[in-house]
Amino acid sequence: MEGAVARHRHNGEADALQDRQFSPDNSTDGYTSSQDDPEKVVFLNDPGNFIIVTLLKRCHRRYTIDKPLTAGSHYIGINATDFTPAFTRSVAASSLKNNTYDYIARTGSSMTLPCLVIPPVDMLRPNQVLFLKHLSREQGYGSKFRAVPENELAEYKKQQQDAFTAGHTCPLLVASAETMPDYAAISDTRENKWRHFRLMMPKMQGMSIPKGLMSEIDAFLAKYERDVVSPILALILAIIYHDCYHALDLGAEKGAKKPMKPVPLVSLAQLILYGPHYFRIHEELKLSAYVHIFRAVDYFYGNDKKLDAFVINDEDINTDVVFKYIDEMELDEEDWLEIVPPSWEGSEITMPLNHGTRAPPSPELTALLMMPDIYTLGFAGYTNEKWPNMGRGTRDTLMHGLFLPKHIQSNPNLWRPVADEEICLKALEPYQDQLDHQIWSAPKMSVRSPWSEAVTFDSYSDPDNGDTQVPYELEAEDRNVGSPSGPCIPLDKSIQDTKDYYKVFIKKIRQGQNAGLIDKSVTLDLDGHLTWPGLENQPAARRKLPGGIDLQKLIAEFDAADADRISKIDRRTLHRLLHIDLADGEHVAKCARELKTRINIDDEDLGKAQVRKAFEDCLLPTRNETMRIWNEAASA
Repeated sequence: MEGAVARHRHNGEADALQDRQFSPDNSTDGYTSSQDDPEKVVFLNDPGNFIIVTLLKRCHRRYTIDKPLTAGSHYIGINATDFTPAFTRSVAASSLKNNTYDYIARTGSSMTLPCLVIPPVDMLRPNQVLFLKHLSREQGYGSKFRAVPENELAEYKKQQQDAFTAGHTCPLLVASAETMPDYAAISDTRENKWRHFRLMMPKMQGMSIPKGLMSEIDAFLAKYERDVVSPILALILAIIYHDCYHALDLGAEKGAKKPMKPVPLVSLAQLILYGPHYFRIHEELKLSAYVHIFRAVDYFYGNDKKLDAFVINDEDINTDVVFKYIDEMELDEEDWLEIVPPSWEGSEITMPLNHGTRAPPSPELTALLMMPDIYTLGFAGYTNEKWPNMGRGTRDTLMHGLFLPKHIQSNPNLWRPVADEEICLKALEPYQDQLDHQIWSAPKMSVRSPWSEAVTFDSYSDPDNGDTQVPYELEAEDRNVGSPSGPCIPLDKSIQDTKDYYKVFIKKIRQGQNAGLIDKSVTLDLDGHLTWPGLENQPAARRKLPGGIDLQKLIAEFDAADADRISKIDRRTLHRLLHIDLADGEHVAKCARELKTRINIDDEDLGKAQVRKAFEDCLLPTRNETMRIWNEAASA
């Protein structure tokens, strides 16, 4: 059950890049930096190892542009529910008394109030909000702030409108570049009043990963040839997804003054493919906090999937299997760190003062979280193509071969060589479809090498820990159970009885192992006999199991069910809920009473998934009605 430690994608160190023409035969596996050397960088002056890949143009359909911005509009951040820029508009004199966003912001060119604004780091400079409030009113404000010349203001307004229309990062008119950004400058980002999504990252350094988990992730990534996601980042995203999925309200933001829509549930497949873009867009927009990752993925994919090329099959990765493996890793509270966009390796965003629990960037943090260089994720620049024909579906991107996964390297139909002259300064400029390709790390000319390996081990949950499969043909002598002269037992009943016997046997073995009475290495072989490492094959004749019985599957099913069983504390909490809070005579909603018929608190094998589904099914009408009310309120 517990196998020897192996290395996943072990390819050795990323030696000096050779000046040779790229080919899949002499390339590395695409993930070749060792965690022993997180400082190693790749200088992008190596045209022989560059290729052009055609990738799906995800996250380029963002917001509707139906009218220009008004004269009093000044960019202040991003709406936390739909990634649309927010601007000051209709600033009342009463709002000049405080340094908050309340009631001054509008989404895009509309008059819709955003629920929560994610400020760019420059908005965290002292008095920056007040400066833009005064400026938006187009009235004099004496010597309190710097005077903005008319020509500077006119040029700024033009750049802001152009950026808003194109979907680029809107410029920010700064009151004073001499002051440092400070999370304490705005109420929403103060440590004790933080309103934004808290993105927790797992500490990956030295973490042992079930081999089956990486196999599931690799198999999924290979199905999407027009997306580049490293296995290590996909693993991190899967762990983040597991954490948010099981969090209260899916890890929703806390303390927002205006009610927000419930966090939408996205699929694991969607989150993995959109994750790199999610991180890169925050870097591009120079944001100080994160939009909830589920909200962002739901919004971007909701716009993209109107084009068939972007449709993702949620069943391409088995979420239940991934969850089973992650549960087996038993991550604790101390295995996580909170990050913000400035925390990333290579980020050009200044980490504001008073960052509190949010980790500042450092080589140690990069190694601990196995974070990639932020400029190696997603695209270099995102535009806005949200109109009826939705723009082009793909985008040619110039990438170094070191960063390409093997399933793309090995298929020459997915890439083409690049000539030296194609790597020009124009390929490093902000993306506006100016070329048929662009360097994916633009505007950076050097980035850190990617991580190469994750330590993996043979897991209890791996579906096949043996070298052979149990045959499904039943031998004639196995049709009778007991003495040879006993009655003939039907085949189906014989198999079921044997399965039931071994389920009890497996349970006893696990109980002995948990109590320390049986060594953890003891398991069952394919024929149902006890075995352990180093035990030689017994020469005596051994009875074989009936065909159709897969003991490894039975073991995996038991361990999965055992990991899912509710704890004693949870069982006591449920008992109180069902028998006291929902007792007959208590005034509770009818849908809540249905929980009593869906959950058998006395069931020894009651699992968390079963309880969760019961709650979701019973409370779904209430959730749907709540979302309907929010939608009506938002559109009013």
